[in-house]
Amino acid sequence: MTDIYVVQHTTLAAVFFLAADLETKPRQRFAKLAGGWFFLALSIFYGLTEYVPS
Repeated sequence: MTDIYVVQHTTLAAVFFLAADLETKPRQRFAKLAGGWFFLALSIFYGLTEYVPS
């Protein structure tokens, strides 16, 4: 089940990074980069909680 979350959040991060690459306004670009890093961090978190035994 966690694999689905990892794939979803990694895909969202890629979309945010791509949108930031196409953005021309600095503030909007920063917001989209922040969103990309947020979803990338979430996917790493879900991946670690899945594969590290508690």
